[in-house]
Amino acid sequence: MTTETLYTDRLILRPIQESDVDDIFHCWMSDEDVSRYMYWKASDDIADARRFVKEELTKIESDDWYRWLIITKEGLTIGTCLIYFDGEQGEWDISYNLGKEYWGQGYATEAMRAVLRFAQQILAIENCIALHAVDNEASARVIQKLGFALEKEVPYECNGGTIRTIGKLYRLRLNNPKKQSNTIMNHQGTKVLTTDRLILRPLTLDDAQSVFDNWASDDEVTKYLTWQTHQSVDDSIAYLTMCEGEYDNPANYQ
Repeated sequence: MTTETLYTDRLILRPIQESDVDDIFHCWMSDEDVSRYMYWKASDDIADARRFVKEELTKIESDDWYRWLIITKEGLTIGTCLIYFDGEQGEWDISYNLGKEYWGQGYATEAMRAVLRFAQQILAIENCIALHAVDNEASARVIQKLGFALEKEVPYECNGGTIRTIGKLYRLRLNNPKKQSNTIMNHQGTKVLTTDRLILRPLTLDDAQSVFDNWASDDEVTKYLTWQTHQSVDDSIAYLTMCEGEYDNPANYQ
């Protein structure tokens, strides 16, 4: 299946093109801070970026490898993300990295939510895994925000195999709407409900500031929940984007 272009509020995720070599090299491939916890090692030779792009172009129509370049809607290349089938583990796995300049702004979470919707709705994947080096707390926050649950610790190699450490493996179980459509009938989407004192309605992106101010930014509220406290309103925007994408899911009502 050809890797298709995905869209979020702030980002465009598209297949890599031959013309992306310079952006890829300067944005992240030449940066040792980015590669520290990745499987690959940073390079000071742009020829490595050319080889990377050449290899990716052969996989655009693969059925087990889907990689996107992450671009802001202003046209800036900021990173890459991937979902692929790991034949050794027999599992679908995800990966992502951003240029250092774009860390901490909710971009990785926003991009990967779009990828996971694609995995669920188009690929009909029922579960996938994610791993990070035990010291990579930033990646841990992204994975947890996406709803993955910690499963176990595993050996982990990064930075081109020069670092051997412990990794954490997480799993996300996805509801398969194609399979559920046979058993859940007459789904009409999330509706507005009312009580004597309350109105329950679907969330919208206009609610981002209220969500952030009223509860998502409060450590006491999130202490026992499966997701982490939102650090900025961008985290709330990414969360609401995911919610809006789930309103047609017959197994999800929020």
